[in-house]
Amino acid sequence: MMNANIVRLAYVLSLAGIACSSGSTKTDPGVAVMMATGGVVGSGSTSASSGGSLVGATGGGIAAATGGAATGTGGSMTGGMSGTGGDAMSTGGMSSSGNGACTITPTAVVSSVIATVATVTFTTDLAGMDSAEIEFGLDTSYGMTATVDLMDPDYKTYLVGMKPSQTYHYRVVTNAGSTRCEGGDNTVQTGNLPNGMPVFTVTTPSPDKLNGGFIIGGFFVASGFGGGGAGPSGKPAFILDSDGDYVWAYDAGDAGRVRMSPDAKYMWIRNTNVGGGGSLVTRVSMDGTDVQTFANGQGGFGDGHHDFAMMPNGNMIMIDHAGCDTIVERSTDGTSRTIMDAGEASGVTSASGCHVNSIHYHPDDDSITFSDLDANHYVKIDRMSGTIKWIFGGTNNQFTGVLGDDATVWNREHGHHWPSSDHMLMFSNNGQNTMMGGTSWLYEVQFDETAMTATRVMSYDTGSNSLVLGDVQRLPNGNSMVTVSTAGLIQEIDSSGTILRTYSTGAGSAFGYTQARDSLYGEPPRW
Repeated sequence: MMNANIVRLAYVLSLAGIACSSGSTKTDPGVAVMMATGGVVGSGSTSASSGGSLVGATGGGIAAATGGAATGTGGSMTGGMSGTGGDAMSTGGMSSSGNGACTITPTAVVSSVIATVATVTFTTDLAGMDSAEIEFGLDTSYGMTATVDLMDPDYKTYLVGMKPSQTYHYRVVTNAGSTRCEGGDNTVQTGNLPNGMPVFTVTTPSPDKLNGGFIIGGFFVASGFGGGGAGPSGKPAFILDSDGDYVWAYDAGDAGRVRMSPDAKYMWIRNTNVGGGGSLVTRVSMDGTDVQTFANGQGGFGDGHHDFAMMPNGNMIMIDHAGCDTIVERSTDGTSRTIMDAGEASGVTSASGCHVNSIHYHPDDDSITFSDLDANHYVKIDRMSGTIKWIFGGTNNQFTGVLGDDATVWNREHGHHWPSSDHMLMFSNNGQNTMMGGTSWLYEVQFDETAMTATRVMSYDTGSNSLVLGDVQRLPNGNSMVTVSTAGLIQEIDSSGTILRTYSTGAGSAFGYTQARDSLYGEPPRW
């Protein structure tokens, strides 16, 4: 016989438009409501059953079930819609398999803000669970894996990397020592991303040679440099998948640099703020529901600009307009400390004498490298003391060898990447030419810090020009990614400089710095 308290609860929830069932998967009523189009449970649509499936509302509103998919008149959860006023919820069933029996009961909620992201929570009776992951993909072969943080309440995990308006399969896998318990297959339906996103033209001459994975980036305000208004309000941050499709987007107004937090739960977005006085940093949870903004001087961010680097502990290494551009470390508690004034490397004290524009942190030796456009050099410093380790290029160059003692080979630079401790890729905005002409180049340099030599081992002419910004990265399979920012162009090339794929939005949309990742979970690529 049905418990009287459950009967009263079912009655109350039915008045609120929530369908429930006795013995069904436990859900939070505040989460279960989906206010999508036609999403409120209509009169007579509420159904309660003991241990059985639950029929949803007309129009495919709310549906929940224990042990399997839930269907509704006019729609099903796998056909649900989110992103227009509320969340779509899918409740999975119980299952046990593997080396030991256990019960896993998951629930997936698609975000109403970024409708390509689902939040999965689950319960399990597996004793001694020491790790868990969620496998997900367009079919039951899955293909992507999200790591579960066991310290998060209800093991809350974001599924990120899904295409818009698609049905995705997922299952929870829990582990306790050598015992592996696989949950049953469940489905969740993604919604649409905002209208007005810049349109990519993707050309792939050699699809079999691509690295694959994802690209994290954004569009930045490039007034006077060909960066026109594109996107919902101009400059969204984004993630592209291996097909060149948007799988995540958030518009913070100007996305010069976009990086995921080390725990993959947040995206950090900073504006370019070239002239100073208008610094803005946005931290947004991957589902878009938790947003924090830090304007000029707030939260330890100072008058930052251009770029920042993430440390494994969540601290940030930043560039500040104070002095002749200072290098600053911002801690997770919102405090900050100045590491050095970039003018020390060029002998300049004037506030207008430096233009630091690209910065990276190196955990292997606790150092920082940065690019100073006005000095035409890269500098490596110790993070704790700010002591200069070396200067590469410019009038204070300390290296010999091609690109060492002949620094005129490049003229003005931005992004750089370290695939190993002795190899650096650099983006030269205009190669051997002047600021306002010519084409932008990628150079790879091998350093010997004992002999103080810098040898060029690769050169690549992009065939296009980026007057500002521009980025480079060595990919895991040996290919390289080159971002020609103000040309609205990203290229993937092989070691011989052959173009394998191009992503283009045209010069009307200027890319900020970019980062390629094989996975959206785990450690980010080496910088």
